[in-house]
Amino acid sequence: MTTQASENLHSRPLGTPLPDREHACSVSMPAWQDVIDYEEGRPETLHQLRAGYPRFLIPPRVRELFDACARRFAAEGEQTFVFPSEASAMRCLEFLKREKGCKAVIDNAGYEGLQAVTFPSDCFATVKKYWQHSGEIVSSRLAQSALAGRRVADDREARSNLVERIAAFTKAPAKNILLYPSGMAAIFHIHRLLCRLHPGKATAQFGFAYLDTVKIQEWFGTGLHSFPHCRETDYVELEKLAKTGSLGGVFTELPTNPLLDCVDIRRLHDITSKNGIPLVVDDTIATFLNADPLPFCDYQVTSLTKSFSGAGDVMSGSLVISPHSEIAKKHRSTLIDLQDVDLWPEDAIALDENSRGFVERQAVMNGNAERLAEFLSQHPAVERVYYPRYRSPEKFETVRRDNGGWGALMSVLLKEPSRTARVFYDTLDVPKGPSLGTDFTLVCPYTMIAHYHELEWAENQGVSRWLVRVSVGTEPYDTLQSRFATALEAALVRQN
Repeated sequence: MTTQASENLHSRPLGTPLPDREHACSVSMPAWQDVIDYEEGRPETLHQLRAGYPRFLIPPRVRELFDACARRFAAEGEQTFVFPSEASAMRCLEFLKREKGCKAVIDNAGYEGLQAVTFPSDCFATVKKYWQHSGEIVSSRLAQSALAGRRVADDREARSNLVERIAAFTKAPAKNILLYPSGMAAIFHIHRLLCRLHPGKATAQFGFAYLDTVKIQEWFGTGLHSFPHCRETDYVELEKLAKTGSLGGVFTELPTNPLLDCVDIRRLHDITSKNGIPLVVDDTIATFLNADPLPFCDYQVTSLTKSFSGAGDVMSGSLVISPHSEIAKKHRSTLIDLQDVDLWPEDAIALDENSRGFVERQAVMNGNAERLAEFLSQHPAVERVYYPRYRSPEKFETVRRDNGGWGALMSVLLKEPSRTARVFYDTLDVPKGPSLGTDFTLVCPYTMIAHYHELEWAENQGVSRWLVRVSVGTEPYDTLQSRFATALEAALVRQN
């Protein structure tokens, strides 16, 4: 398979968009210290970033839109964010009032329902927190269209293609598939449904999960029960909790990020279904091609930004309502009525084009990842490789499709990591930055990026601060292995 990724297997200068396109969803951080400087907010690093993951770092076009609206609506000492709907803007105001007691104002931004939220500058971090964790963002393409006053594109064919593509994998009817401006917006939407259906009830997170999924439950719900380790005692405790009637829902990932463990989905389904508790599965890492969790859950959420797109230049997400679930059938209309943010038409068109090669692309990524995981696991510099085939294969097999692979994501822990991890990362000549699922290999020091300000907590959950996460692309495998071998030899020198 020949892709553009084959030509791009190199580390890029700090701040370079990954991929090097206008709407890129990642940014190059080629050195371990770059990540630290970014997390500590050092201006000399931040000023070099020409892109970033759009929920974390406001894209250039979106920043232009914010600035244009600020010139219209903001006074001195105020700033403006733009949200995709009046309802999402109102939720931001409610969050801002609850968290900071700040007053803010909503104005019509004048383009396709966009709403400008103007607030005191000292509330910036709180508004940014809502933008990041809710996923209810204005995309780079939407901002570009708004700035140009461009006529809305006709995305009916593209949207139909996307829904049909997802329906073909999940065997769910098209009416059960919803699209969003990000994967996190899909999770936020289903969480809002659970809070409406079960007011006052907490939710549970089973397995160590991606940061923002946890934050949504902590900040927008009424309590969170966390079971990060997937131990036997965790299942027992979850079942006890379920029987009390105090749980409004359970969230899990398949597999977990970044430790690539797999929950016992049959057991979770048994616990939740017999107690009438909705189970939400995020299958972003497994992908539609490799796994089918829908028979064992009520709702399936996916970040389409990742493997489904593959190009790394469009944000999007989906939610599939399980046709097997009586709980989901009962509340389908309520869920649909609650949806008030949508995928922007130009993003739908881009995603349709990107996802046409999903099956072929993911198969190559699966094969490359399986070979690389085996190579890494046998290398003398490596302490452990976290990969579904090595973590809990029998549990992953429960949902693995007949022709499915083990996915393209893994995490690596080197021996004597405090001495070797930085050398390995800095030497590794591949693209390095946040996100995953791109057709080009993408590496990051995951814990440092996701949990820099809570490293001790993460390590107490079994996630080393020295963990390096690897999203494997479609490049020629021999070239890929050679790059990793060179970096591992540099680590061995430091180790000895």
